[in-house]
Amino acid sequence: FLHLVAAVIADALGAKEYERIAGQLAHGDFEAVETQMEEEGGMDQRYWICAFCVNQHAGICGGFGDPPPENTQEMNKFDDMMSLLQKESPEFTQLVAVDKKFVLFSRAWCVAE
Repeated sequence: FLHLVAAVIADALGAKEYERIAGQLAHGDFEAVETQMEEEGGMDQRYWICAFCVNQHAGICGGFGDPPPENTQEMNKFDDMMSLLQKESPEFTQLVAVDKKFVLFSRAWCVAE
């Protein structure tokens, strides 16, 4: 979770890597990170984090909560949504936060996205 948060913050600050931010967060230096975000306009960025917004376990695995209601599955809409966002907001970009051990790429739905 630390790497995800650090990657999002680093991206909002325009940084190419998140190691420094991760170090600050790991050492509890939240005020410095918050100050930098405020000073550099990073607080105005918005992010959609799939892990928080889509209950893939309910739809794929049948675990971690009730499955979505019939005919409301949205997990197959990723490509459509990315195309729509790019069309509607040409400045739209995609951020992929990868863990240090690259475990992310062992998950089938992450590779598909």
